[in-house]
Amino acid sequence: MTQVKNVDPSEIKKFEEMASRWWDLHGEFKPLH
Repeated sequence: MTQVKNVDPSEIKKFEEMASRWWDLHGEFKPLH
């Protein structure tokens, strides 16, 4: 059985970096809290 990758490593990196800032109540995601 052949496995097909459907993950873009650059997208994973982008969202991992966002996750580190998610709970900053004064940061760019403030309106979402």
